[in-house]
Amino acid sequence: MQSIENEFDQCIKCGLCLAACPVGKIRFLEKYTPRGKIQLAKQHTFNALDVSDHYRDIFAACLLCGACAVTCPSGVGLKDVFLEMRAEIARQLGPHPKVEAVLEALDLNHNISVPMVQGIPKNFVKILERAGLDFAILAGEEWCCGFPFAASGYPEKAQTMMAHNLERIARMGASAVVFTCPSCYHTWKTHDPADLKLFHSTEFINQLIQTGRLTPGAVDKTVTFHDPCDLGRNGGVFDAPREIIRAIPGISLVELAGNRAQSVCCGGGGNLEMTNPDLAGAIAARKLDEIIKTGANTVVTACQQCIRTIKGTARKQKRDLDVVDITDLVIEAISHA
Repeated sequence: MQSIENEFDQCIKCGLCLAACPVGKIRFLEKYTPRGKIQLAKQHTFNALDVSDHYRDIFAACLLCGACAVTCPSGVGLKDVFLEMRAEIARQLGPHPKVEAVLEALDLNHNISVPMVQGIPKNFVKILERAGLDFAILAGEEWCCGFPFAASGYPEKAQTMMAHNLERIARMGASAVVFTCPSCYHTWKTHDPADLKLFHSTEFINQLIQTGRLTPGAVDKTVTFHDPCDLGRNGGVFDAPREIIRAIPGISLVELAGNRAQSVCCGGGGNLEMTNPDLAGAIAARKLDEIIKTGANTVVTACQQCIRTIKGTARKQKRDLDVVDITDLVIEAISHA
């Protein structure tokens, strides 16, 4: 807990984070805001407040989206505090009951299968083949990046997953790794394996287009782009997906009101869909409203979780909206070349 004590006095309680927090905008209670959570963490650290089930639910009500951090004028390491508090709660109470089954499955199988978005890595393989690149995949030897463990308060288990993957990649002799998942990309970037070059697939695809290895054909669509939290705000990749979209003839890009670092989370981050699906759903509904207001009939993103959350919400509300991953768009464009 000493690692986060300096953050408490760094907070000047200005409240700017309240306006940026998707959870705070739904709950309207101080304890659910970033500022409120900082004070709760402080009280616990200095033995003035015990951990309880309610305390656990408060810290679980966070998307780990980082919107609070980009608005904080004092540079408080808010995400570091929230992750450390989840770890402290897990040490005392164990895993959140609504996440426990997923963590057990991850322990057993080392991966989580999401059928809705399995086409994304398949798309990326097709794109690499079209560009004539020499590449390899870990296939059955690839484990999850470990983010679900870290987000649940078990960073040491996340490190075990990371160590396995690093060992397998070293054995292959690869010098670069490309990720289609922003959370995997962000997790690896945070770990910072110095001997590997790390790319999100949008960065890599953009390079292929810019160097002439891929030539997109025309696609007649008006689209908007949703910046995934772990790709944009937390990963620093804003331009690559937009450059890909603009490189496709016939595409018209309309930006969301909240874009780039001010992008609003889809509601699917931080394990919130598991721990509090009603709250996650309310946030997702607001995101969908923002998308619809652009007038675009297609929303493009670059994250499996964002696809699941936005598409699922659109289906529940019976909205006429096409929700696609950027690899879907690239596959369509190169098929027209």
